[in-house]
Amino acid sequence: MRQFLPTQPPAVRSAWTGLAARPRLSDRRSQTGGRTRRERYAPGRSAWQPGNFEKNVEAVRQLNELAASKGATVSQLALAWLLAQGNNIVPIPGSRHAGRVAENIGAADLVLTEEDLVKINEILPHGGFGERYAKEFAPTWI
Repeated sequence: MRQFLPTQPPAVRSAWTGLAARPRLSDRRSQTGGRTRRERYAPGRSAWQPGNFEKNVEAVRQLNELAASKGATVSQLALAWLLAQGNNIVPIPGSRHAGRVAENIGAADLVLTEEDLVKINEILPHGGFGERYAKEFAPTWI
């Protein structure tokens, strides 16, 4: 989602066209800092290669710190960030457990200030360090 938003054509927003964002919140151990060993990840993903891996782990730590300072989880912070991107973006998080549904709903009450949004952008200016997909599997936005 972070990679797409900067390239979103202005016509999408001005034409009242909606964008359904389905954020991946399923790997919560990565979000909470529970996974910090690089060898558990696919070797072809540049986000988990030396240099990028350490930057991503540090970003997760900082995002958890920001979320905790607001009395929220990092998943709630991610959903609140999406909600702050415009009225035409509708997050559709998947949940397997009732507790996660309640947690996700709590994101609607989380108010992010302009300062918070700037901080998130400083922590992850492009949605993470390294490419999310190998080039042959990367999506093409038209």
